[in-house]
Amino acid sequence: MKAVKTVLIIGGSGFVGSHLALKLREHYKVFITYKENPIFFEGITSYKANAAERVEMQRVIFTSTPNIVIFCAGNNKLPPPGLKQKEIENFNRWIDYVHAGGPSTVLDVSNVLKPKFIYISNWFVFEGKRGNYKETDTTVTSNALGRAKLNAENYIRGKSLDFVSIRSSPLYGVGPVKHPSELDQFIQVISSGKRFEVEDTEIHSFAPIDAFTDFVAQIINLPPGKKNYHFGGLTKIDKYSFYMRFAERFGLDKKLIQKKERKDYVVEPSDYSLNVSKIINELNIKPLLLEEGFDLLEKKLIASL
Repeated sequence: MKAVKTVLIIGGSGFVGSHLALKLREHYKVFITYKENPIFFEGITSYKANAAERVEMQRVIFTSTPNIVIFCAGNNKLPPPGLKQKEIENFNRWIDYVHAGGPSTVLDVSNVLKPKFIYISNWFVFEGKRGNYKETDTTVTSNALGRAKLNAENYIRGKSLDFVSIRSSPLYGVGPVKHPSELDQFIQVISSGKRFEVEDTEIHSFAPIDAFTDFVAQIINLPPGKKNYHFGGLTKIDKYSFYMRFAERFGLDKKLIQKKERKDYVVEPSDYSLNVSKIINELNIKPLLLEEGFDLLEKKLIASL
């Protein structure tokens, strides 16, 4: 009988990590880590551990002995407006600690086991001037999160012989009960009759989280090698327009969605959309239009009732 492979998800309490855990437990023995927000799923083992701390990760790695490691710890937030210079510097140091220090520590510790290493990167490795970015396009980043993600990608590329770096567009869907997603928060605010402020300063190729977990489940089985893929949807849209379309589709009050005023220096929105032709051609993945993504989400919501 073929042995069941083991997957370790670093950042399993987050939106992406929790969805991956629930998807992959169907066919794998799954372990997850969390730093501060404990989360427990049936059939999944949870560890409290800081991904950037070597001793803590040694305990997790050598206890779980994973065949596949997926790193999706940390969020995609930039320093909020209004911070003082010192606060911005501290925030950026934390970003580097989590998004660059975390992956390098986990890879160093786990490399003795030679697992497949899957790293979830994002759109900020690009500067956002033209959009439709391909995997082969030059990476030029203008913020600390993009630099940290790019540093992690480069470190993994130099240290691992079997890895997949995934630059993902923003993902949407319903989060765990104790850790609601941004979409959950939007629905809650609008449903309570309150206004929801959202920016229109960035264009993305949004994609549903369930399509993303299907994609990861497929690439786990790729033969060993060094891979880099972009993942996203087929519709390019800013966040304000995304929520307006979502509200219209699911019968929410669009009048409560308020567009945040742009800063004086923002003339045109940055375009961070990702080109997904590589996953279509190499892996036969079918990216979704926005309405198709909403269809998938609706089916998931109905199934959970």
